[in-house]
Amino acid sequence: MSKASILRVQSSDGTKRVDINSQDTY
Repeated sequence: MSKASILRVQSSDGTKRVDINSQDTY
């Protein structure tokens, strides 16, 4: 969950790449 939280924060920053990676990891 910690990693997901960090990824979400980065995604909010404006990083679509992280968003895609987050979904892939899920």
